[in-house]
Amino acid sequence: MEASDGLPRVIAFIDGQNLTHALRHSFGMRRPSFDLKRTIQAVCEKQGWQLEQVRFYTGIPDEQVSPDLHAYWMRRLSQFGRQGIVTWKRRNSYSMQTTTCKECGFTEERKVGREKGADMRIALDALRLTYESKLDVALVFTQDQDFFELAAEIRSVARYMKRDVEVASAFPRGEGRYRGGIRGTKQIPLSREDFL
Repeated sequence: MEASDGLPRVIAFIDGQNLTHALRHSFGMRRPSFDLKRTIQAVCEKQGWQLEQVRFYTGIPDEQVSPDLHAYWMRRLSQFGRQGIVTWKRRNSYSMQTTTCKECGFTEERKVGREKGADMRIALDALRLTYESKLDVALVFTQDQDFFELAAEIRSVARYMKRDVEVASAFPRGEGRYRGGIRGTKQIPLSREDFL
């Protein structure tokens, strides 16, 4: 099923931490404040797709460990919610990590946060929405190759349902180090200007 105007219906799934790290590595953007929905809408228009929904997934730093970063993410998620973006968040889990300076031998132990559950939640939601025939294109904003299996599973579900569902991955592409999107998907590289 397509949108009423005949365009393929898109649901965008954003791996928040992966996108944030990619923006930092590609363009030096440390705490991006671009209009996420407008950026995704522009991607869809260029591809001839109808944007139906944006879904954003992220881990949240603990307020006691990183108060500034915690506040940043809470503000961003609140802003996304006002724009109609569906958000999913979970507190990061922490473990102690020891690092040693190679030059001076100084050893430091610090808490390191890890995002848990976001990739699984994206996969479950994308498969459910495919089964429910809510999308014609699953647009995933990530460079995480673990999602290769999700892309294959979405195509398998679509074949079973006798439907065509495209899987695309969008990602920042800056100067220097180049990493593409998810293998086996339609690749949509984005420039710095796409995020302004």
